[in-house]
Amino acid sequence: MELSLQTAFLAEMLTLLILLAGAILLYGSFREKYLLPWIAGWTALCLARTSLSLSAGGGHGPLWMVLAHVAYIVALGLFTTSVLMYVAQVRLLWLAFACLAVALPLDIAYVLWLPSPWLHRLSLALCFAVKLLAAVQLARFAWGRTNVGRWLMAAMLLCVQLDTVVLPHAIFSQGILVDLLLGISIMTVVLDDSRIQIQRLDALNTITQQISGSRDFEPTVLLILQELRRISHAQGAWFRILDGGHLVLSAHCGVSQHFVEQAAMVEIANSVSNFVLRNSEVYVVRTLESQPELRRALIAEGIHHLLLVPVEGKTSQVGTFVLGMAGFRAYTGREKKFLKAAAKQLGLAAENRRLLQQVLRSRNEWASTFDSIPDNILVHDRKYQILRVNRALVGRLQRTREDVVSRFAKRSCRAPG
Repeated sequence: MELSLQTAFLAEMLTLLILLAGAILLYGSFREKYLLPWIAGWTALCLARTSLSLSAGGGHGPLWMVLAHVAYIVALGLFTTSVLMYVAQVRLLWLAFACLAVALPLDIAYVLWLPSPWLHRLSLALCFAVKLLAAVQLARFAWGRTNVGRWLMAAMLLCVQLDTVVLPHAIFSQGILVDLLLGISIMTVVLDDSRIQIQRLDALNTITQQISGSRDFEPTVLLILQELRRISHAQGAWFRILDGGHLVLSAHCGVSQHFVEQAAMVEIANSVSNFVLRNSEVYVVRTLESQPELRRALIAEGIHHLLLVPVEGKTSQVGTFVLGMAGFRAYTGREKKFLKAAAKQLGLAAENRRLLQQVLRSRNEWASTFDSIPDNILVHDRKYQILRVNRALVGRLQRTREDVVSRFAKRSCRAPG
């Protein structure tokens, strides 16, 4: 191998190994499953670059070139697997693997037996289709989000290629740049996702503290909606309580008063909320698919689609909370899991409020019954301290209720003997 090629090869391999070590450290810190195929793919890419450089030095016939093509296609498959795992589109893996399964024998045949340009172009086209599939799915997931790393990764995946013509100062410099940006993109994605996860945990902690530290239900619900709207960058958020066969709007933020009037009540039987409550799953509903009476109001608010989240307590269904999103966005299972966890906290708060109202209603009914009895009745403890008197006894003693309980107790009730 020429000295210039040796220098370029060492520079590129050093870059690949440093980025590989960085990916391994990221996996050790965050344990993200999609990093495993990424690390394996990066290792295969290192092998492809090494084999390509060795084939340029001559010797061993076409062996190194075949190994370079095989390792490159394996690397593409692993990178695509990592991306599709990340965006929760694993069902598309069969399509990528089918393309690569055809491209692999075509490449081997091109190197060993049939050096025809159209054979090589067909293999390149299949490999590019796989890269395009991964890039499109990643761009689709990145749409509406602020993470630059996803867009950078989508662009760099399209640029990753196996350069069969080795030129010093040109091909290698381009390969180093692509590899460097691709490695930086995965680090940016992992670190930004970690930051978002911390924000979600902080939001859940804020919601839990607000529920445990406040006795007022309405301000608590409003704070929860504001927190969820902030972290999800939603256009608006509202909470509906289940009341018979209807869902009644209880709290809202980020929407106009006109929308509140239009969406004050929804009949469960004719809405998607029926499926949400029945299946206990987060549903995405486009504005154009919503009920006609709500569609115009949602369009006026600039809402593209709705995220419907079931709100459940320990023993019963409470209602739903809804996030109105301004533009297209794809959602992963982790995001839906966070929304369900927040909805669970909201459901517990609503259920506690309902139980408190039942207790207060029972106490008021008991007090009303106690006061309506015409006989003189009092309630005292084991030391004959009066705890409660009814209206008849207060009238007979001609004193206030407070005087009878706190000041008149000892002289009114003495122990026998």
